[in-house]
Formats: sequence, C-alpha cells, structure tokens
Amino acid sequence: ESLQFDLNEETKLSFLQTLPEHIVLGQEGGRVTYKNSSDSSLSVRVLPLLIVMKQSEMIVTVDVGTIRVTAQVGSVQIAFNDTENVVSKIEIETGQEYVFDLNSRTGEIVE
Repeated sequence: ESLQFDLNEETKLSFLQTLPEHIVLGQEGGRVTYKNSSDSSLSVRVLPLLIVMKQSEMIVTVDVGTIRVTAQVGSVQIAFNDTENVVSKIEIETGQEYVFDLNSRTGEIVE
C-alpha cells in the first residue's frame, strides 16, 4: 500500500493534513498524477474542488480558468459548491474526465 505523486515544475502542492488514515493535499496549479494503492482515503483540495480517491489513480491539471480531473484507474469522487452555494457531488470512473470551469463553477464529464 502506497501513495505516490508525480508533478511537473509548474505545480504548487502542499500538505494540509497528514494523519495516516486520511491525508489531505492542496494543489493550486500545474499537473499532478496521484496514485493511491491504500485503503485509506487521499483528499486533494484543488481551488474550489474537493477530490477524494482510494485505491485509484488520477491526473489533475489546473489551467487558466479550468480544472481537469481524469480517472486513470478506479473511481474518483469530486465535490464543490456552485455559485449559489449548492453542494454538488460527482463520481468519475476509469477513462472519464471531469472538466470544471472556475468562472461559472460548473463542470461536465467527458468520456
């Protein structure tokens, strides 16, 4: 069981919580590939999105005005508040990508 991440030079990544049963990271920019083979959850705060993964692999890319979350292996849960503070929860599966627009605070799943 392990947690791995691969990031590019432009990435800003911070450790927000390091409790063994639930690690929380913060990503403010760039691109990161996260691999979590553990039964414990990994949460990643990406600006307004909260992404939770367990026994899965994903790529998160922050571009100007857009966040892309791609499930490489397994499933990934994504939660956020829209412009009216209504909570939305989405789950994507292997091969799916969720594209989130930061300005409108809306997103869509792309197959």
